[in-house]
Amino acid sequence: MPSEQSHRYQIEHLLSESTESKLFIATQHSPNRIKKQVLICCMPAPERSPDSPPALMLREHITTAALHHSAIVQTVDASRNDEFYFLVYEYSPGPDLEELLTRVYTRGLHMPVDVVLHVGRQIAAALCYAHTRPWRPKGSVGYHGSLAPAKVHLSLSGNVKLRGFGAGPAATAYRCPEQLRAPAGSTLGDLFSVGTLLFEALCGERPFDGATEHEVVESLATCQPPC
Repeated sequence: MPSEQSHRYQIEHLLSESTESKLFIATQHSPNRIKKQVLICCMPAPERSPDSPPALMLREHITTAALHHSAIVQTVDASRNDEFYFLVYEYSPGPDLEELLTRVYTRGLHMPVDVVLHVGRQIAAALCYAHTRPWRPKGSVGYHGSLAPAKVHLSLSGNVKLRGFGAGPAATAYRCPEQLRAPAGSTLGDLFSVGTLLFEALCGERPFDGATEHEVVESLATCQPPC
C-alpha cells in the first residue's frame, strides 16, 4: 500500500483489489490548495518485461492520455517509487457497472431497459471514437482490450465513462473466442465484449459462463449462449 502522502496524494480508502493491483480513492493536493478526489491504481514495481503489469499500465496511460472524450475516464498522472507504480484517474462519485449489477440482481430485480440502452450508447460512443482515430501515439493501442462491467463507471449524475483502455486482456468471460488463442485485444474483440456486457445487464447472467475457468472457455469455444 502506498504511503499516505505519496506524490501529492492522500489515500482515503481501498476501493478494490486483485492479484496484480489495488485501486484506491484518494485526495489530490494541488499547489493552490484545491483538493479533489481521484482514483489511484497501484501495483508492485520490480517486473520490467513487456507483458508485466507495469508495462501494461504504461500502455494504458499513453493510450488514455491521447483520448479526449466525455465517455472516457482521463488519466491525470503516472509515476512510481521504489515499491509501486501509480496510475491516477479522474474520479466522480458513483458505482461501476459490476457493483450496480450485483446490487440489482442479488435483490431479485432487473436493470431497466432504458438504463441499459443509455449505458450501451455511451460505451458505443467511446469505443467508436477510440477505434476511428486516424493517429495515435507510439506505444498506445486503438482499442480497449479489457472491457468488463468493472471498467464502466457510472456517476451519480448519470454519466457513463470507460476506464482501462489498453490495460491488458479482458476477463475470460468477456473475451471473444479468438482471444482464447491469442489474448491481444482488437476492435472486433471490443464489440464482442460490449455484447457480452449488455447481455449480462439485461438478463442477469453472462451469455458464456461456467463454474470454473475451464467451463467458461468451453462455453466460449462452442459459442452456445443460454438463450
